Amino acid sequence: MKVRSNINGVCPMCNSTNLDYGALEFETDMLSYYPWRCNDCHTQGEEWYVMSFSGHNLIDEEGNSIEIEEDMIENTDSEGDE
Repeated sequence: MKVRSNINGVCPMCNSTNLDYGALEFETDMLSYYPWRCNDCHTQGEEWYVMSFSGHNLIDEEGNSIEIEEDMIENTDSEGDE
């Protein structure tokens, strides 16, 4: 079987971006996929993802999401803890 691409959000058979996605399915804690169907060529498949930690966001008193930036992290060297 020959395909045209292996790019997320693109149908591998016809290169269309006109895909309908189902709900995210978890295979394991770190491996998941979205079932999809192409609205142009009607091919169906699964789009797989490996999850990895990328950082925290904090929620402040007003409900705003705050992304933790490098300059917000205190120095945790043992020399400065006296």
